[in-house]
Amino acid sequence: MALTEPEPSHVAMRWVWAALFVYPPTVALGYILRLSLVDAFILAALVALLPLLAVAQVPLAKASLAEAAPLDRCSVYFGSTITILLLGGVTLAAGLGEPGAAALGLGMLPFPVLLAWSCGLLVAAVAALLLFHELGRALGIPGSPFLAALLPVTVRERRLFMFLSLAAGLGEEVAFRGYVFAQLVSLGLGPWGAAIASAAPFGVLHAYQGWWGSLRTGLLGFAFATSVVLSGSLWPAVIAHAGIDVVAGLWLGRWLLARS
Repeated sequence: MALTEPEPSHVAMRWVWAALFVYPPTVALGYILRLSLVDAFILAALVALLPLLAVAQVPLAKASLAEAAPLDRCSVYFGSTITILLLGGVTLAAGLGEPGAAALGLGMLPFPVLLAWSCGLLVAAVAALLLFHELGRALGIPGSPFLAALLPVTVRERRLFMFLSLAAGLGEEVAFRGYVFAQLVSLGLGPWGAAIASAAPFGVLHAYQGWWGSLRTGLLGFAFATSVVLSGSLWPAVIAHAGIDVVAGLWLGRWLLARS
């Protein structure tokens, strides 16, 4: 008897249950390791709950594309912008109390140093996107159709995508290279261990880009964390993250699709 593919909703629910199963012990572990209860809840959400829920959305997104359902990109951009800003706001509010602004990397660098770090990171990020694209083509790894469908087309979409990119640069960096990184350092991982450990869930959180895209995003997250370790400031990562999202979404993404 031929095996049938499970329904996308069933696959999604398995990941939802996995997220709900993993979340409580992750919270408990953080609390046992001397985080406050609030920080234990927030950190566990960022490193376990939200990444697994992001994976749960993938089969539903694929099913929607397979049915040729129209994608309301403006609604996606707006909803994502609000979500990311809330995420950044919650983690900023929690992190300012403990471990504090300095641990979050909120100190400013001299402008020439900030500019050098930001431009260097942005150039490295663009190079990484090009390298991953060419390597993926050589290995026969298909691109993410959902990622392609999310690229803005109209003038209004491009404007909203610009706001989303700025929100992602600020909110995601505060959450992962600021809050998660600082909390993991406080738990004894050290700066480089925290850089790796914060990059992994960040990559999984972008599961809609496919496994190759998630790997690419995780490595970019590690590069951003490296700048925090070496410069002592979060702001180069914020600027470079927003910059690469703008460049990839408004120009580079379409060009790479045309080459494919």
